[in-house]
Amino acid sequence: MIRHAAIASLMALSLTAGAGPALASAEPFNAVDARVPAVAVAMAARHTYEVVSGSVNVRTGPSASNTKVASFVRGTKFTGKKRSDGWISFTTSNGKTRYLYGSSSYVKVVSSPSGSSSGSSNGDHYDIVRGVNVRSAASATSTKVGTLSVGTRVTASPSKNGYMRTTYRGRTAYYHGAYDRKVGGGSGPVVVRHVRPDKARFPDVYSRKTASSAYDVHYVPSGGMVKGVIEGSWFTLGPNLYTPMSNLTTLHAYYSSGNGRAHPSSLCNMPSAPSIYHILLSCSAVSGMSGLNRAFRARFGHDLKWGECYRTYDTQVSYKRWFGTRAATPGYSNHGKTSRQACDINGSTATYGFDSTRGKWIEANAGRYGFDRPSWADRNGLKPEFWHYEFVG
Repeated sequence: MIRHAAIASLMALSLTAGAGPALASAEPFNAVDARVPAVAVAMAARHTYEVVSGSVNVRTGPSASNTKVASFVRGTKFTGKKRSDGWISFTTSNGKTRYLYGSSSYVKVVSSPSGSSSGSSNGDHYDIVRGVNVRSAASATSTKVGTLSVGTRVTASPSKNGYMRTTYRGRTAYYHGAYDRKVGGGSGPVVVRHVRPDKARFPDVYSRKTASSAYDVHYVPSGGMVKGVIEGSWFTLGPNLYTPMSNLTTLHAYYSSGNGRAHPSSLCNMPSAPSIYHILLSCSAVSGMSGLNRAFRARFGHDLKWGECYRTYDTQVSYKRWFGTRAATPGYSNHGKTSRQACDINGSTATYGFDSTRGKWIEANAGRYGFDRPSWADRNGLKPEFWHYEFVG
């Protein structure tokens, strides 16, 4: 069972003394609505759409001033009619009419009115693990039509020259397959869940849908946040990464601008070793993390493994309860900030310590990719932690 080698360094967060985390049903993603004038509109034919942005707001009427009642996250599919003012109307399961703004930045058409497939909808599912250009043809010299960011899940099929064929904003397009990982089965929408704080401290993550130590590759921290696909009694966290649904819940401390309360839309998957893809960190740090990992892999022949990056408020509360003074006060953790994302290397002193070859290399090169070890964590700092780095941009 793989666990964080530097767990004693936990920097948790905290609440008002004596108060527990405020729990709420899993909250929908926030999204920005384009503001459009109220005008007479015409209705187009019905299409099936898929959300391609992190999320998009659902409202009671076709205006950003109407009440927000929910959000659809990336991968959600729905059937509706697009109005001439850009808004899409659809009917909910309880018969209510709802609206969302149909910008191509938010949604794409995945089927025609007759229900025929569009683009590569019959392909397999892939997660984008590094940002990649989307092109009009399977060639690096073809026209760039957009980009796919880390964490995007796409339906695609092999084309030629190493490129993958997919549907991008309603049209057939291509991206290079070196930037994706095939999802092990999951075909549903990506959803957010939280790790139950009343379960084990570090529930297991397996490489197969089998709860066996033979397939235990990592963990999810108590109270942590995960993104993935529900598949029966299992939750697919990423390519060949699974945890039992019994470990998860929709309850969590409320989202806000506070430490450890970041909205899921601001967090992305780890662009490093496949076994830690499920680790979440601030999306602002993904590009730097990806660059640092590529350089590390080129030097040492393997990915740089991390233990944890972002820590939710609930995780911080759990750590404080278990580790006492070794854990930071909930609400004040270095790991609970997205503006200066803290990440801890998962490795021994012999492998990553201050005097190790890898440790010295990381210290010398991390700054090139926006990462820095704060002075308090340096060898002669107030609390030496060779494993602790923060993304400063």
